[in-house]
Amino acid sequence: MKKSVQIGILAVAFVVLVAIVVNSVFRAPETADVGDRAPQWEAQLLDGTAVSSLRWDGRLRVINFWGSFCPPCVEETPLLQRMSTVHRDIQFIGINLGEKPTVRVRQFVATYGVTYPIVLDPQLTVRDKHRVISYPTTFFIDRKGTIRFVAIGGLTEARLTSLIAQLRQSDARSSVKPSAIAALRHEGGPTWAMQMNVGNHDTMGRFGEAKKTAQTCWTRYGTCFHRSKSAFF
Repeated sequence: MKKSVQIGILAVAFVVLVAIVVNSVFRAPETADVGDRAPQWEAQLLDGTAVSSLRWDGRLRVINFWGSFCPPCVEETPLLQRMSTVHRDIQFIGINLGEKPTVRVRQFVATYGVTYPIVLDPQLTVRDKHRVISYPTTFFIDRKGTIRFVAIGGLTEARLTSLIAQLRQSDARSSVKPSAIAALRHEGGPTWAMQMNVGNHDTMGRFGEAKKTAQTCWTRYGTCFHRSKSAFF
């Protein structure tokens, strides 16, 4: 009897130990969030030109992390391309997630007629600086380089349009002089003044929203694997 109790205790301890190890291996850091300063990076464009994130300082930016292996990334590409031509004052940037050979990326860009800059991230350093753990992930950055919104999962036209409008509003508010903010607070604007620093972290998954498939493509540490939709939605 005593021996069976000892075996039971050891079994429980083993299960707990395995759970701790698995959790430490598969737990990823949180995505760079609203209010964070957008990370700086250096990389190469698809045409081989060296580029730095500083190139687009002072502009509104929509930075999309994508791969042709990712179904929701493929699905939203025509939308991103179209919106990039409509909102010409906003710099759209695509960060390709280490796909090789490069010719595959070129073929994809040609097929979908993508004209906004495509940055190659062969070592996934840009991805890691943004702490991206699932694809696609899109960052909305204001003129001061502050992340205002993060959209995780595929974007619909309605959602992208809404986020762009909110980005413009947030950017305009952050540009208001301190004296103007003080006046707004005096006139009953404290809620407004706080909201301009809050932003929105969107975690809507395109596959979960459409419910067209029983699986969701989820990516961690550069490995794309499928798990049951019920695990996330």
